[in-house]
Amino acid sequence: MKPILFASALNTTFGQRDYEILSKHFHVYRVISPGFKGLIKMLRCLPKVRVSFIWFASIHAGVIVFLSKLIGKKIIIALGGFDASKNKKIGYGIWNSWWRALFVGYAIRNADYVLALSNGLKESAIQLSKCNSNKIEVMEFNYDVNFWKPGSNKKEKSVITVALLDSELRIKVKGIDLFIEAAKLLPDIKFKIVGVSSNFINILKERIPSNIELILAVPHKDLLRFYQRAKVYCQPSRIDSLPITLREAMLCGCVPVGTKVGGIPAAIGNTGWLLDVGDVDGLTRAINRALNSDEKAGITCRNQIIKITSSINREKRLIEIIKKCQR
Repeated sequence: MKPILFASALNTTFGQRDYEILSKHFHVYRVISPGFKGLIKMLRCLPKVRVSFIWFASIHAGVIVFLSKLIGKKIIIALGGFDASKNKKIGYGIWNSWWRALFVGYAIRNADYVLALSNGLKESAIQLSKCNSNKIEVMEFNYDVNFWKPGSNKKEKSVITVALLDSELRIKVKGIDLFIEAAKLLPDIKFKIVGVSSNFINILKERIPSNIELILAVPHKDLLRFYQRAKVYCQPSRIDSLPITLREAMLCGCVPVGTKVGGIPAAIGNTGWLLDVGDVDGLTRAINRALNSDEKAGITCRNQIIKITSSINREKRLIEIIKKCQR
């Protein structure tokens, strides 16, 4: 098999998962680097490969797609969310920048394959880029149900959320400000936020009540112990294409509370509580009810995720696409 390029300007859990899949089957040139230097590193690999797999439609992706078309190379782009969003109210989405949107739109319309994590993300990308609806394929991630599972100890009466927090924008996107307000209204309940960056933790400490514990970002698999301990997982996002941590937490028996956006309603179904974005009183009531739900509720939540993800095989489909591109 000919080598492939795996490239991204950002180092993310999404990307790492796909890299691990691809490196089992192909020789992979891996470039994870932002800015102009990162782009140069990616372009140096182009003559060595037949196929490039780019995580996120970006300026980098636009340039690589353009040059790949000139020299007869194939391109696969995986959309992550920011690259298919335009929310002016909170300033989220690369499409808020007209000149970046030119690169992103070109990349999506001209890549050989575009992969989206959810139907909502696909529809948003189609609307913004004006590409053919057949261009984008929905391809979710698999979940290791034998790893993400309830622990042997009884759940503690606590609430957890997981979010990479390194800016005010991330707080708004993930609804952490709403999470904080709910914690203030439930002072006797323990709340935890996992994923705060080291350079942002002191800023966040100044605005939280004493019943919230801030935890630095941990390796992905280390989230298991947090999921297994907490009774409730809260996802109060304003934007969320595919809530992976919510699904992992539900597999570990957490009762979910989330907002009616993106892929959250599909994940929760009838197993937890859904509310409108910004409804702090509703969020507080839902958390309280989830904390007092029957112990069997966690089993129902786990079975919900097993059911909706049982037919997913991202690895098989990725290999099929790349082999087709290499012909």
